[in-house]
Amino acid sequence: MTDEFKKLIVQWEKINRRVEELGRQIQPITDRIKEEKKAADELEVKIVDYMSQNNLENSKIEIGDIQIHIRDYKRTEIMNREYLERKCTDFLRDEKTAKKLVEYIFQGRQQTSSSHLTRKKQVTKGTKGTKGLKSSK
Repeated sequence: MTDEFKKLIVQWEKINRRVEELGRQIQPITDRIKEEKKAADELEVKIVDYMSQNNLENSKIEIGDIQIHIRDYKRTEIMNREYLERKCTDFLRDEKTAKKLVEYIFQGRQQTSSSHLTRKKQVTKGTKGTKGLKSSK
């Protein structure tokens, strides 16, 4: 390994250690945000229920400079293998042919791959800096 390559690895590792440390620092804040969102979601269910039961679906409630109203959202079911098999079976009225068709569709999908470095902590002493760098195949 060249010295330049060793420097790249050490730099990469230092950045990853800083990222880990920042992750540990923000974890309490992230946990708090999750708790607050959960509490807000629970209140939202109660508010929407109240508004629906009292014919206020089209009303706008003002709190200071904020306007609150109900908005409906629609979600589309995920198109996975199970969904395709079910729909193809319904359409073709032939489960065997439907499964063959879905298999054909899934086998023909383009795949991409990429390589990434991974980190694994070693339980050895004295491997600080570039001194502990070793290459193995």
